[in-house]
Amino acid sequence: MPVFDIAFMEEALTEGGSSRYLNLSKLEGERRVRFVGEGITGYSAWNTDNKPVRWEVRPTEIPENIKPDMNGSREPKKFITGLIWDYEEDEFKILEITQISLIRALAKYQADEDYGDPADYDLKITRDKKGDKTTYTLIASPPKPLKPEIAKAYENVDCNLHALYDGKDPWATAA
Repeated sequence: MPVFDIAFMEEALTEGGSSRYLNLSKLEGERRVRFVGEGITGYSAWNTDNKPVRWEVRPTEIPENIKPDMNGSREPKKFITGLIWDYEEDEFKILEITQISLIRALAKYQADEDYGDPADYDLKITRDKKGDKTTYTLIASPPKPLKPEIAKAYENVDCNLHALYDGKDPWATAA
């Protein structure tokens, strides 16, 4: 008899290092995603404990424990955050976008009458790094209904994005 339960060990092999978040700064190449549900917007910064701090509206005063960014600014950055279906990993994840180029691209699609609500079409997000320069692109696929199996799976998702404003885990079961 093996030391460890074989079924448990095989399950661990397939789980890998998956995260419930899609981190664009670690993206390799292109990723296809679909927003589902309602997202949140606001401002974010990192504190001296290397934890993200988020506000629904721009703070009038910046807390002392906010770290400066690479340019030395302590000003919070705009963000949009939503629940997505990650087609590559076949699971729901949280995507936070702070790159203004991606926010602008998504805003253009959302304002375009041929596209509208980002929940109505897939997005292809690409990260390209050449030397010290990193660029991100966002391309929308033609609108089409969400696959029924994804819509069905979404019915069982328990994710409270508003918990991020309080520094809490959005995946924790709601009280």
